[in-house]
Amino acid sequence: MLRHEVGLPNHSGITLPQAPDVGTAPSHTPSPAIARHEILVVSKMSRFERERLAMNLSDDALVERYNALGESGLRILAAHLHHQEALATCARELSQEQISSLEGLDSPEVCSRFKIIIALGGDDFFKLVSHRIKGSLPILGVNSDPSSSVGALLPITIEQLPDALQRLARGDYRVEPWAKISLRVDGVERGSAINDIVLGKRDFRLTSRHELEYRGQKVTQRSSGILISTGVGSTGWYASAGLYLGDHDRSFPKTARFARFELREPPVAFSEVNGTRTPHLPPLVEGTLCEGETLRITSLNDDEGLASRDSLDSIPFPRGSVAEISIDPNPCHVLIPGGVS
Repeated sequence: MLRHEVGLPNHSGITLPQAPDVGTAPSHTPSPAIARHEILVVSKMSRFERERLAMNLSDDALVERYNALGESGLRILAAHLHHQEALATCARELSQEQISSLEGLDSPEVCSRFKIIIALGGDDFFKLVSHRIKGSLPILGVNSDPSSSVGALLPITIEQLPDALQRLARGDYRVEPWAKISLRVDGVERGSAINDIVLGKRDFRLTSRHELEYRGQKVTQRSSGILISTGVGSTGWYASAGLYLGDHDRSFPKTARFARFELREPPVAFSEVNGTRTPHLPPLVEGTLCEGETLRITSLNDDEGLASRDSLDSIPFPRGSVAEISIDPNPCHVLIPGGVS
């Protein structure tokens, strides 16, 4: 029994491949109806609840502790209470038996008993669920507290859940295959990322070094790290980290079956002619990773190198380690209720 327990410009002097055409989104057709008993809600644990349990403190004592550390204890408590209200809404609309913690996804009965997973929380929790989910179960992201979470990956808020459940029961929804990228380090599978993978130095103050192998080319590079992004992540860190490439729109669709990579803060040389300074970037500062291709990166860092998926984990990537990044053949199936663009 499952219960809740608490075509892009070339800036580097090389010919870069054009991103593949992702085509036109298919027209919306009726989907199989999803009954309420076929839905499992996987809920985050709020920071307040997690730290209260870990420190064995009362609500008042924990609020005072936050205040003493220069944080707003009342704001953190309010976010916790908003999430508890969201859980209560789920229990009213579904049942308490259909609310689980993240660990509930490890139960063998999940894939056989439920047709969809609701990830109740914020963007980071949605990413965690996408890492943990087994098979091709669709995920519906629900923002439990819009006042404190942007919810860029979450199509609806908790206030919209009752209407969304009615739409699911009528088959009024679509499922989008959001691409993921997989990471292998020294021959060991380390899972996939729905947003991005970054490799670099644990201490961001220090220069990161690696050897990059891409489409028959091999170069040694220096930067603050290398970032590989899916379409999901292309409007976030990837966009801001690549501003040195120009301020044009470099985003691409969440369903695109390719990824893009870029160096973060590479060294830039300048030449000057008649008072005009021209920047010159090193080779392969960016590129496209298509299905069937592998981006191979060998660490030239010391023992403090790391790799991270969606900025949610920290995988050792010391000198001599080899990371291989490719398009995951199994996308994340994201459910979008009717009426949501």
